[in-house]
Amino acid sequence: MHRFFNMYIFHIKQYAHNSYFFWLVITSTISILMLKYVAAYADNQLLNSQDVIVAGIFGMWSSAVTSAGILHFQRSQGVLVYLVNSPTNTFTNIIALVSSASTFGLTALPLSYILTGILNNGYFPVISIIQIGLILLFWFSALPITYVVAEIFLLTKNAFIYEELFVIPVLIFSGLLSINKPLIVYTDSLSFLIPITYPVHLLMGYTNLTVINTILWVLTLSVCSYPSIWYINF
Repeated sequence: MHRFFNMYIFHIKQYAHNSYFFWLVITSTISILMLKYVAAYADNQLLNSQDVIVAGIFGMWSSAVTSAGILHFQRSQGVLVYLVNSPTNTFTNIIALVSSASTFGLTALPLSYILTGILNNGYFPVISIIQIGLILLFWFSALPITYVVAEIFLLTKNAFIYEELFVIPVLIFSGLLSINKPLIVYTDSLSFLIPITYPVHLLMGYTNLTVINTILWVLTLSVCSYPSIWYINF
């Protein structure tokens, strides 16, 4: 476990030092927040906590989907071969590497919060402990998706080109970028297959925290995680 966290921290630092990954989180977060700001300004309103959360999650998810090309990136750097052929557990090495993408995305939330305060002329919306917990739940739910995406796109050398295909569609199906209730209802038949849907619906107020919903979320998370863990161990 100690080695895993050392590897985890190392890969996060390496991820943050890459200008593409670093600026992707910043530009993704700011772009959504500015759209929210324009809408709020037109309505003579200030940005609220919901706007902070939406922009933060968008930035987090934009970072998470870079897991599609992270294995190719490490291979081009000549690092992947050492991670796979290391005398230590390959599972530990690969999971620590892929997890760095979504973990670095957590920086999008404080960025969104600070920028909101600046745009609101010093007014910072209140983010509750429950909302912070649900954001962490979103991050935890995104992890298994990054493992699946990393494995699938290892089959192509053009992963960085296609990874953007996962940004908007998945967030629409999860309910974060839905513009009205009918759209949410329409996508419910597919959204349950996406682990991040439950925390997003909780954050947006579309559903309540219930035992049944939580059990369904755990099952979805397990179904998404198990093939990845099995494949890496194999």
